Amino acid sequence: MRYEFSYPLTLQKSLRGFEGHFRFTDSEEREQLFTSLSGFVRFIGKQNINGRLFIETSLEVTNQHAKLVLEDKTVDIPSDALQLEGGEYWRCCFSHKLHQWRVLSEANTEIMYYTEEYEGVGRIDWYDRSPHVYHVGQIYQLSNSNILLVPDLKLQLTRPQRVTEAIARSKIHEARTKELAEAVIA
Repeated sequence: MRYEFSYPLTLQKSLRGFEGHFRFTDSEEREQLFTSLSGFVRFIGKQNINGRLFIETSLEVTNQHAKLVLEDKTVDIPSDALQLEGGEYWRCCFSHKLHQWRVLSEANTEIMYYTEEYEGVGRIDWYDRSPHVYHVGQIYQLSNSNILLVPDLKLQLTRPQRVTEAIARSKIHEARTKELAEAVIA
């Protein structure tokens, strides 16, 4: 199924309280919000004015977690594509200032690449409630300057320490927020 994939900005009153959620909107304008994501998506388009991606995937939902299921994970790598250095764990996000997408190496945060568009298949890993997702795999620069994402298909996922620490901070914050909400109700 095709989705518009975005991180809602909380400037909109209707979305306040949904900080730390990614939004999936289907072709019938139905929205679903999730606090964690894992799995595979195929990138099929973008909207650079406000940072929206268009993807293909299927959703398997458990509570507020979306498992992203994609049957065909193959990616054709053109012979003139340049493999970019920086490891296999990449932060993918949108620069609202530049209206461009970027990838940042979590192995070496001095390595960052900007692009007009992502192509290929992303292996998405997101649990820290921040406004970016992680791609697990390789990235290539194409002749049109777009970034091609190629997923790592190994079952075992090893997150960098920075990411593991961010997830732990997110869980602590979530638990404290819940405690405060319960105290206010009591």
